[in-house]
Amino acid sequence: MCLLKNWLIGPIEREIAKSSVVKLDSRRQIGAKLVTICTILLILLTGLSATAYERHGPTNFRVSFKNESRVKMKWKSPLAKRYVKKFLIFRNDVYLGSTRKTSYVDYVKTKGYYRYKVVTEKWDGNLTRSTKTLKVRFE
Repeated sequence: MCLLKNWLIGPIEREIAKSSVVKLDSRRQIGAKLVTICTILLILLTGLSATAYERHGPTNFRVSFKNESRVKMKWKSPLAKRYVKKFLIFRNDVYLGSTRKTSYVDYVKTKGYYRYKVVTEKWDGNLTRSTKTLKVRFE
């Protein structure tokens, strides 16, 4: 704490002393500076971690099982489980459902090609990028 005070607060105290700002007593000044510094550090640290993760969506999206009427898809989460609220599954760009697991089973009634994507929704409401499109053909 002493090192933090000498390194960060010392120069700030000198700048405040030079300015024409109304001066508070020294205890309040130090307390206000510590709160400001901690707030700035918190914003910087959480901002960096959020932007690093939002760029990446689920990876390794693949079919793990398929027959004539259902497909089981699996993927790897881009975030630790505690940060994931749910995974949103899309078929042909239409919302299909959600899950907390890293797998999903879809049942189809008609034959043809289907395109699947998965997006991660975080607890703060932000979404990650979607997976690459997975094309599945039912015969």
